[in-house]
Amino acid sequence: MIRGTDNALEWITDVEAVQVPFKAGGRTYGNVENGFMDELGRITALSPGGSSLGPLTSWLATLAPTGAAITTAGHSLGAAVATLAGALAAVQGNPTKIYSFASPQVGDSHFAASFDGLPLYHYRIYNIHDLVPKTPSSTLGYQAVAFGIPIDTTTQSIKTNVVCCHSLRSYLNVLGSTNYTVDPSCVLP
Repeated sequence: MIRGTDNALEWITDVEAVQVPFKAGGRTYGNVENGFMDELGRITALSPGGSSLGPLTSWLATLAPTGAAITTAGHSLGAAVATLAGALAAVQGNPTKIYSFASPQVGDSHFAASFDGLPLYHYRIYNIHDLVPKTPSSTLGYQAVAFGIPIDTTTQSIKTNVVCCHSLRSYLNVLGSTNYTVDPSCVLP
């Protein structure tokens, strides 16, 4: 699970909206947000024993189509990064599943169409009241990937402010998790 935005620098990464080409396997799959690619590049792949396998992007590029299942998951900024990591795994021919919660729009229409054509399963879960899945704006050339699973936090008496609508705990509550409760400050009286 790749975590969401944690500090001010990452908020800037989230909103800079500069696009760069998404290249994998010798091909370009459209353009994606530069900050999301930067965050992906900062992740180190670890072996099951915990030793470093090097940068995740390099490790994913070496995967042969072995049939080994790859699963990525993330929330917010982490969801955008999980989407990119999953796309890299799918390009290599590995069965891939992506679970993204509250993901911003990752790339342009060419990326969205290319992504939608990859052999993977993507569960893009978004709250209809959350602003983050609508950013960066389509007026800046961004487009969400095709399939999305809308949820509505108001069905669980959760406040509709920015923080409560975007909270992973709110998302998990609506999805029926009994392990994570909504932050008490987000519950309607």
